[in-house]
Amino acid sequence: FIFSFIGDTHADFVCKRLNDLGTEYFRFDTDEEAGIYQYTFDSSSGLFKIFRDGRSITLNSAWNVWNRRIFKPKLPNDLSEDERNLALSETKQTLDDLLAMHPGRVIDRQHKIYAARNKMEQLMFAKRLGFPIPETLLTNNPEDLKRFYESRNGLERRVCHKLQQIPEIQKGEKRF
Repeated sequence: FIFSFIGDTHADFVCKRLNDLGTEYFRFDTDEEAGIYQYTFDSSSGLFKIFRDGRSITLNSAWNVWNRRIFKPKLPNDLSEDERNLALSETKQTLDDLLAMHPGRVIDRQHKIYAARNKMEQLMFAKRLGFPIPETLLTNNPEDLKRFYESRNGLERRVCHKLQQIPEIQKGEKRF
């Protein structure tokens, strides 16, 4: 079972290879139009059933899940902003729940992804292990940033800047 998105070349490659091997798989492109995939959770079995184009699977422990990335689905244009926000949050929560409670293997469970993306926690973990770490400042205070930058004004004291997370920016059909 592959959670992915349209245009994911890594997932495309894996799906081609699985096809070549005759291995059954199910790909769920999370950025497809809402309603393309249908899913049902049944508390009597504790399992999710996923449906698309007349095909259905029950995500039991026989299925392994590869969680590439969950994107927002395309929603109908006639929804109000509140309806869109509700649909997006409910969809994300349901897919997060599916990943969290899946009884089989999940490559990249959400809590592990969060821990890996937490740059400050990773930095401090490395420091506790004795790795040398660069002087680091995380701030939204322009004056603190200016002082930090000015104190590193030589070739050996460059400043590196990064965002805390991978941004999802969409312009028309392009996603960055």
